[in-house]
Amino acid sequence: MRIGSGWASLGLAAALVLAPWAARAECKLAELAEFHVDPNSRVPIVDGEVNGKPVKVMFDTGSTFSMVPRSEAERLGLILGRVEGGHAMSLGGQSDLYITLLKNLKIGGYAVPGMQIYVAGDRYERDGASLVLGDDFFSQVDAEFDLPHNAVRLFRHEGCAPAQLDYWGAAYSQATLLTWNRDAPAAQTLVFVNGKRALAQFDTGAEFSTIDVKLAALAGVERSSAGSQPGEDVRGFGLEARDSFIGAFATFAVGDEKVNNVHLQVLDLTSDFSTSVTGTHMAVHADDTASMFIGADFFRAHRIYFDVADHLVLFSYSGGPVFSPAPAPPAAQ
Repeated sequence: MRIGSGWASLGLAAALVLAPWAARAECKLAELAEFHVDPNSRVPIVDGEVNGKPVKVMFDTGSTFSMVPRSEAERLGLILGRVEGGHAMSLGGQSDLYITLLKNLKIGGYAVPGMQIYVAGDRYERDGASLVLGDDFFSQVDAEFDLPHNAVRLFRHEGCAPAQLDYWGAAYSQATLLTWNRDAPAAQTLVFVNGKRALAQFDTGAEFSTIDVKLAALAGVERSSAGSQPGEDVRGFGLEARDSFIGAFATFAVGDEKVNNVHLQVLDLTSDFSTSVTGTHMAVHADDTASMFIGADFFRAHRIYFDVADHLVLFSYSGGPVFSPAPAPPAAQ
């Protein structure tokens, strides 16, 4: 798919595939759950319950592990066990790491009994979420992020070709998910920015997509480049943005979708500063660190299906800007 100026204005490339409805006889696609996303949330937030108490649950593919902020764990009356020598990085910086047992997690009609989960982020403060579900959860089941319709769905499939997973029947693109470490799953793929190949992570917990300053420079974009704009406070978190700017890039490609003339927030993603603002990342090894995080702005412009068994991600463009480095306004009531 080729998209001009961040919008679907140049039509569809020949690489697009339309799902062959006639070939679905052998495909068994079972929907396990559908969650209704708060339309006013900047990242996917849904209502749930932990041990019978109401909570707000964030779906965050940018977090290696699911977690509960310490303040919420105390509010919920959870029993904590210290992870000796364990630390986690969250919005508030580094914090001690604990583990707890959720006797029962319910999101709508979907229940997860006996879930062990980390507790971290003593100074964590993000969108009012009581619980973050990360890649340790989403690497176990297919997930469709349909943010244009304020929905997230879980699936299991048997005998389905990729084209058959595009059950909504629209033209789609696809990209390969890199094989993840079982102990540290991550939804990562390869992208091309101004023709330069880079490792990117799908990060629904980030309000907007970001790119590392070194990759931007390699792609020929620096603070002084034509079209670059000064960075502002990063999403109102009160963090200085002297090391960030909004850069103008000629092309961005993921799988067989190509976007022309995009603007991305440029940060130093190797510093603690960047880790604090791009999601709720637990510790990752340096050689696994992505040079780009594909955030919720990309998800709001697409319908996206993660096929975990085949390590594929399918996505149909739904409309609107593919990247929006400025804060997105709340959805209309």
